[in-house]
Amino acid sequence: MVARKGAGAKLSGVKLKQSESAGLLVDDPGLSEQGGLDVEMEGCEVECNGKAGDGCACPTGTWGPKCLPCACGDKGTCDEGKSGTGACACDGGSACDDGDPCTVEHCSGGSSCVVADAANGTDCGGGATCQAGVCSAGLAQPSPAQVFFTEIMQNPLAVMDQNGEWFELYNATSFSLSLEGCVLSDDGSDALTVGPGAVIAPGDYVVFASSADPALNGNLPSVTEAFGGSINLGNASDSIKLTCAGKLVDEVTWDDGVTFPDPSGASMALCPGFFTPAANDDGANWSASASAWPSSTDKGSPGADNQGVSCP
Repeated sequence: MVARKGAGAKLSGVKLKQSESAGLLVDDPGLSEQGGLDVEMEGCEVECNGKAGDGCACPTGTWGPKCLPCACGDKGTCDEGKSGTGACACDGGSACDDGDPCTVEHCSGGSSCVVADAANGTDCGGGATCQAGVCSAGLAQPSPAQVFFTEIMQNPLAVMDQNGEWFELYNATSFSLSLEGCVLSDDGSDALTVGPGAVIAPGDYVVFASSADPALNGNLPSVTEAFGGSINLGNASDSIKLTCAGKLVDEVTWDDGVTFPDPSGASMALCPGFFTPAANDDGANWSASASAWPSSTDKGSPGADNQGVSCP
């Protein structure tokens, strides 16, 4: 940083040295070499970079002695300047950043602060994640759009329906989520509360089936939990829902072949190019599976990517 001859206030906490090319130089390795603003000191004009020392002022949009950048965005106006705190406030003066990683705030209409829970699974430090707006040491349950249905076998042929029905869920996030305590239900009164240990890894699938016994379920490769008679999938039309912490995470409703495929001995598979919770609402984005999984004559890809399907 260069100190040029001039007049003004005294700047302390730095060391000056002589330079033939630039006059006096401020020699302080603790100060940033980027950005900058001009201030005056006794006998010299000094460029202060990134730190508001004696005689320095922070540029607009920064706060505190180190001139840190404000980060309010839609949370309101920043308390900026050398003596500022960086706090965000709406036009009405209400604070709009509580510093809690498990809440999301924004100013509504410029005057009032609206606070909502951060998405379940948000990192809140120390290996913990947010769950319903609270930092929890355990794995979070899914929020809407984080986990959704990608494959449904509602009408097996190789085995009886009461043994061979199954469906698959996909985790679209980059972190593991717990399904424990979530509720799986159909269009009627059938429902299953998921038991302990049901975890879905990032970018991975889990399968729920009528039976966990390969000898009965058509040699499914892996079953996270058996729902037995708690859920019965209608062959013609029905729906399957995932609800966690009282919030509907995902739902798929099929319609006896009107828009959804209506296969027998093959699963309905969500096409690979439509892996979103919104796209799986549209029957046109599903196809009947065309290839059998190992040791089975029924067709599908339980617990794996949906391949070998004829998709739009």
